Amino acid sequence: MDRLFAEAVPVDGYEHLARPAPAHLLLMLSRRLVGGDGRLDGKRRARVELALSERPDAWSAADSAASRWGLSRALEGLRAAYEHGAAMSRGARAAAHAERLVARGMSPRRARAEAWRRVLRPPAEPGGFLVAFSGLDGAGKSSQAEALKQVLERLGYEVSLEWTRLEWTTLWEGGSALGKVAWPVTRAVSLGERLRNRGAAPSAEPAAEPAHTDWYTDAVDSPASRLRRRFGAVNDAWVTVVAATHARAQRRATAPHIRAGRAVICDRYTLDAAAFLRFRYGEDRRFRRQIRLLERLAPRPLRAYHVDVPAEVAHARKAEQYSLDELERQARLYREEREALGVVALDGERPRDELCTEVALDVWRALRRPG
Repeated sequence: MDRLFAEAVPVDGYEHLARPAPAHLLLMLSRRLVGGDGRLDGKRRARVELALSERPDAWSAADSAASRWGLSRALEGLRAAYEHGAAMSRGARAAAHAERLVARGMSPRRARAEAWRRVLRPPAEPGGFLVAFSGLDGAGKSSQAEALKQVLERLGYEVSLEWTRLEWTTLWEGGSALGKVAWPVTRAVSLGERLRNRGAAPSAEPAAEPAHTDWYTDAVDSPASRLRRRFGAVNDAWVTVVAATHARAQRRATAPHIRAGRAVICDRYTLDAAAFLRFRYGEDRRFRRQIRLLERLAPRPLRAYHVDVPAEVAHARKAEQYSLDELERQARLYREEREALGVVALDGERPRDELCTEVALDVWRALRRPG
C-alpha cells in the first residue's frame, strides 16, 4: 500500500489527487478482469494501452509486484487477453481468485471452493454510484457534468454520462407505458367531443387532428388537455402516469451502469422532473405523491446538485426555448423542490473551474465516507 501511493502519478491541477502508476493500473485491471466475465472490453483495453505508452516496461514492473498482490495468474490472463484477444476461461479465473484469497490468508482448500462460487455466481461489481446535475437551460449543468467525468476517468473510474430530461423522447420512445395509455384515452376523448358537437354548425376550417403528444405537452388546446384542466382527479392521475414512466426511463438509463460498477453522471435528474411536472401541470400544486414516486423508483444519487443561476442569466446564455417569464417561474420551482429532495445548491455564476473543483472534492469525500 505504501508503494501504491509512493509511485502514484499526480493529477495535473490538483494538490491532493493522484492516479495509479502504470504497473499498478495493470494489476487493478487484471483483478477486474477476473471479477468479470474474463473478457477485455474496449475501455479497459484503452487503459492498458495508456499504461504501456507511459511506461513500456509496465508488464515486467507489474509482474514483479503481482505475487504480493496475489495477482500473478490474473496478470497472466490480462496480458493474454490484451495481446491475443483470449478471454480467461472459468478454470483460469477460479485459479486466479484462489491465488488472491490465499494471499489474503484463506486456506487453499477453502479458497478453491470460494473461488468457484465467485466464478459460477459472480457478485455485482462494487463501487457503482450516481451524481446528478440539475438546473435551467443555460445554467452550466453540462459543463460541470463533463468536467466531473474527466476527473473521475483520470482517477480510474469507468464513467457513463447520461442525459435524462423529462420530455417526449424519454416518455414516448420504445413503446413506453405513457404512449400506450395516452393514445386510446386521447382518441376516446376526441370521439366524445365529436359526438357532442355533431349537431353544431361546421367551422370555417376543419379541426386539425391532435398530435399524440398533446396530452403530455399541452402544446395545443386538445380535448385531452381540456379534460385534465376541467377535472383535478384526472390531472393528478395523469401526472402519476407521467412520473412513473419517467422514473422508469431514468432507471433504465442508469441502473445497468451502476450494477456494473460504473460512475454515472446525469445531466438532469429527479429535481428537473419535479420542477417540470409542476411547470406543465400546475405550479400551484405540489404533486407530493408523484414526486415521491419519482424519487423512490429512480436510483438514489450519491450527490445531486442544483446549478442555480438567475433566470436572466440563463436566458442570456440560451434563449432558445423559454421566455424570460417562463424561466423565472421554473427557477422558483427548482428552488422550492430542491430542499425536499436533498439537492445541494451551487452558485452557477461562480467561475467554472472553481465550481468544478468544489464539486470534485465533494464527490470524493462522499465516496470516501464509510457506508
